[in-house]
Amino acid sequence: MEQNNNLENAGGVMKDEEGPSVRDTLNVLFRRKYILIFLNIALPLGVLLATQIVDPVYESTAKVIVTAKNENATLLQGPKDNSAAMYVNLNVDEIDLNSEMELLKSLDLWMRVVEKLDLAKNNNAGKGFLRSSIAKIKDALGLAPSSSPTGDEEARAVRVKAQELLRHFKVVPGVKSKVLDLSFRSSDPGRAQEVLATLAELYIPYHLEVYSLPGAQGFFSGQGDMYKEKYEKADAELGDFKKRWGISLPEKQKSEIITTIKQIEDSLVELRANLSQYQSMLAAVEKGIIPTGQLVASIQRGNENTVINIIISQLLRAEQKQLQSTDTFFKDSRDHRASEELVGELRSRLKDTMQSEINTMKAKRKSLEASLKTKQDELQILEEKGDEARRLQLDVNVAKERYLQYVSKEEEARLEYLKIGKNLVNVSVVAKPFLPSDPIFPKTFLYVLGAFLLSFPLGIAVILALHFFDHTFSGPRDLEAATRYRVLASIGKLKRMQT
Repeated sequence: MEQNNNLENAGGVMKDEEGPSVRDTLNVLFRRKYILIFLNIALPLGVLLATQIVDPVYESTAKVIVTAKNENATLLQGPKDNSAAMYVNLNVDEIDLNSEMELLKSLDLWMRVVEKLDLAKNNNAGKGFLRSSIAKIKDALGLAPSSSPTGDEEARAVRVKAQELLRHFKVVPGVKSKVLDLSFRSSDPGRAQEVLATLAELYIPYHLEVYSLPGAQGFFSGQGDMYKEKYEKADAELGDFKKRWGISLPEKQKSEIITTIKQIEDSLVELRANLSQYQSMLAAVEKGIIPTGQLVASIQRGNENTVINIIISQLLRAEQKQLQSTDTFFKDSRDHRASEELVGELRSRLKDTMQSEINTMKAKRKSLEASLKTKQDELQILEEKGDEARRLQLDVNVAKERYLQYVSKEEEARLEYLKIGKNLVNVSVVAKPFLPSDPIFPKTFLYVLGAFLLSFPLGIAVILALHFFDHTFSGPRDLEAATRYRVLASIGKLKRMQT
C-alpha cells in the first residue's frame, strides 16, 4: 500500500512538471529588477561621460577638379569627325584621376605641409584633451624629447608627422565626374581647416613641378635663385658699408667737405691777420704808444670793434687834457694827478680789452684749426672709403645684371615650355576647405539614445543568465520538481523580531 501511495505521489509530481509560465518569467525579472534599473541608468550615463572625455573628431572637406589643359570650345569649331575624337582623347580618364589621387597622398607633399605649418615642433597642437594632457605631464616630468633637435632628427620628425597627418586624410573620386573629394580629420577644427587649406595651396605648384620635365626652365630657375642671393648679399654689404662710414653720395659729400675746408681756411687767414694786428696794437700800448687807425672789419666781428675805438678816443682826449694840465698846473696839484690817473686807468682798460679780444681770437683760431683738421680727416677717409664704396657698388651692379639675365632666360624658357604644351592635365580647387562647426565623432545624442535602448535587452539578458546559473530554489514548484515530493506549506521571509 505504501509503495502504491509513493507511486501515486510520484506520478502526481510528474504530472505537475511543466515549463516555466509567463508569471514565472516575470517573477524572475521582477526579483532582479535592480539590475535592469541600474543598466538603464548607468549605461547611458557611462556613454555620455565617455563622449565628453573622448577626443572629438572634426572633418574639413574640399574639392579638386581635374581637367584636360587643351580642352576648350575651339575644338568644336573643326570638322565634326575630327573634333569629337580630339575631345575624347583630351578628356580626363580614370588613370589621370588615380594619378592625381596618388599625388595628393604623396609623402613629399605632406612633408612640405608640415614644414610650412611648422607642425613638427608644435607636436602637441590639435591632439585633443587626452593626448595634450599626456604631453603636458611628460613635459612636467622631463620625459618629453629635446626642444632643439639636430638636422637628422628634425627631418625624421617632419617625416613622422607627415605620415601621421596622412592617416587622417582621405581622397575619393566623385561618382561619374572629374572631381576629387578631399577630407581631413582632426580633433581641432581650426587645425583640420588649416592643414587642408595648406595642402590645397601647395598641391597645384607641386602638381606643376611633378608634371614638368627637367630642362632649361629648372636650370635657369636654380641659377636665378643663386644669383639673386648673391645680388641681395652684395647689396646688403654695400648698405652696411655706407651706413657704417656715413656715405650716401661720395662725390657730392666730397665737394661739400672741400667747400667747407676752403671757408675755414679763409676764416683762419683773416683771423690770423686780425690777431697779428691786435697783438701789434697791444705791444704799442705796452710801450706807451697809442695805436691809431681803424680796425679791419672781419667775419668774426662783423664790423670794427667800437669798444676799443671808443677807449682809444677817450685815451687820446685824456692825454691831451694831461698835457694841458701840465702846462697849467703843477705836477703835485690835484688836477694834474686826476688827469694822470685817468690816463692810467684808460691805458689799463685798453690793455685788458685788447687782451680779452686776443684770447677770444686765439680760442676761435684753435676751434677753426680743430674743425679744419676734422674736415681734412673726413676728406681723407671719404676718398679712401669712396673707392671701396665704388668697388662694392660695381659688384652690386654686376650681380644685379646677372640676376636679371637669368630671370629673363627663365621667363623665356617658361614661355617656350607653355608653347610646347607638354603638360596635358590641369587641376584647380573648386571648393576651399571650411571651418567645421560640429564634430563627426562622437554623436552624443545618438550614442546615448542607442545605449538607452540597448540597456533593456542587455538587462534582460543579464537577468536570464544569472537565473540560469542560479542553483537555488525560487519557489515551491522548483522544490517539488527537484525532490519529487509535494510541498505542504511554505513560510515567507520573516523580519527579525526586535526584543
